[in-house]
Amino acid sequence: MRNKTYKTNIDLRVLGDKIKFLFFISNTAGDTTTKSYNKKKCMVIEYDTDNMVEAICLSDDVGERMFLRFKSTNLSIEKTLNIFGLRKCDMFLEVFKNSNGVFGFESVTGSGVGAFLSHPNYFSTSTPKNSVRGVGALLPFDNIVMGKFHALQMILSGVNLNKRNSMGISFDMDIHIQSEGQYIKSLGFKLHKEEITIIEGNVLEARKPKQIINNITNISLDTTYLPLTSNDLASRKILYDYKKVLTPKNVDASSITLVDSNVYTIQNPTNLNTNLEQLNLTKNNIIEIPYNISREVDNGKVKTTKKIIKNGREIYPLGWLNELRDSSVVSMANKCISLKFNNREQIIAFTEKLKQQQIGNIETYPVVNTNSTGTWKVERIKKTYSSIKQWIERSTLDEYNDVRFTYDSDNYINTILICPKKKLK
Repeated sequence: MRNKTYKTNIDLRVLGDKIKFLFFISNTAGDTTTKSYNKKKCMVIEYDTDNMVEAICLSDDVGERMFLRFKSTNLSIEKTLNIFGLRKCDMFLEVFKNSNGVFGFESVTGSGVGAFLSHPNYFSTSTPKNSVRGVGALLPFDNIVMGKFHALQMILSGVNLNKRNSMGISFDMDIHIQSEGQYIKSLGFKLHKEEITIIEGNVLEARKPKQIINNITNISLDTTYLPLTSNDLASRKILYDYKKVLTPKNVDASSITLVDSNVYTIQNPTNLNTNLEQLNLTKNNIIEIPYNISREVDNGKVKTTKKIIKNGREIYPLGWLNELRDSSVVSMANKCISLKFNNREQIIAFTEKLKQQQIGNIETYPVVNTNSTGTWKVERIKKTYSSIKQWIERSTLDEYNDVRFTYDSDNYINTILICPKKKLK
């Protein structure tokens, strides 16, 4: 097959506003003559995605190769180490096939180092034997290649490195593309050569472009019924993929704008197939926990719990543990019970709900206000929760309660174990 070269322009604005290329310098294996480097940042190149990137594809009997060309006029270069000289030039990156078999970049990790978006040919995680320093993926050439002494010069031809000062140093490259607060860790390119132009090899005839007009019509969608899981209820979010109903209508979802949508909640009847009568539960099989009330029962009378001075602060114990343990359902079991949130979303929702409530429905703090006559007046303002730790602290103030909170690796509540109250001798 005759060699062919294709090219096209790629719009990368969908990825982010900026693309950063970070270069790190290391030594080569066995080098002891140059200054010691171990993946130390030496240069940052920033590309503005408002400008198109040229993609070039080479095709022959062996296979295909892909390159990206970033024009020098759109590059902003900052050298953090004075290792080499650099004149203004375009940047060429060969795009190799990733682990998924497509041309692209992906995260590279290993040996305690890694790159967000790169390729083993651009970022090395290996460490030479009997060495604690890593070696970069971009190495000096044993023999001059196309007038170049180092692989870095194949990316940036303006890098001033001769044979003498290129020996002993190597480089790695990492790509940073930030989207919605996260760094992209996978990027692939699919080649559709019917949409790009052959610039070497066969010559295509010039054709006058046709104007294509899309007819915009109003689209009406039927009511969709979505079953809600516990995660949906806890996160208070409803996600729906409109493509499921737009695709059958031969409508491109990305070409329309949603102007109106209404969500309604429908309560379905509960059809239980399990008999719970022997468990002596309440009529609705629900135990409501008064989790934010500072109260206690004394000789049949409901009273406010006694305040406690802790670290100079007046706080009130919460009585929900006593009320739950003393309820007929739990007390008859005479066993420890374990409470658990369904999922993390429910814990987060519970925490946010606490922040809207007065602590124990009783705690306040003083505020001094000055009225129009210049006199001071002390007012009590409701004190609301700022953290779930305040709720846990007030729930465990009674030293005779046998309760234990356990947490997961991210310090979220895992379980609440409540056992019968300690007996006094």
